[in-house]
Amino acid sequence: MDQIAPEVYGSLNYAPKKFAAQSLIILGSQNRLFDTIVDIGCGDGGVTKELAEKLRHRQLVAVDVDPAMTAYAQQTNPGRSIEYKTQDVSVAWDELSEDIRALEGKVTLIFSNFVLHYIRDKSRLVANFSRLLTTAGAGGCIHANIFIPADLNRKLP
Repeated sequence: MDQIAPEVYGSLNYAPKKFAAQSLIILGSQNRLFDTIVDIGCGDGGVTKELAEKLRHRQLVAVDVDPAMTAYAQQTNPGRSIEYKTQDVSVAWDELSEDIRALEGKVTLIFSNFVLHYIRDKSRLVANFSRLLTTAGAGGCIHANIFIPADLNRKLP
């Protein structure tokens, strides 16, 4: 995937931000306290900041594979409960950073907004998600807005 300049990114993702806003309405209506939220593919941190403001939580870890993006997010969209990390979450579990592996069994919400279709090794990604999610209490959940080009192609003449 080509890299997008972080300062340009926010002006290019209008539609994904609208989907994220709808997702936050749905998730917020549950009035649930999420112990730990992980935002996969946080980009410039704009949606991450909305997550922090709209969902009750204790900790929010925002992850992106692009170090320029996480640095920009930290600078432009900081938050008391937000930690930005640079990480490819589709690598083998043992290759994840110690910070990410420390979340094993503790994550109550994995949120991803139009990112998962970029990840090639989805089976390894799902295995990592499985290890991150908690089974305690109400358990953990994944909320992902995804883009499936095949669906779009079926609608074309």
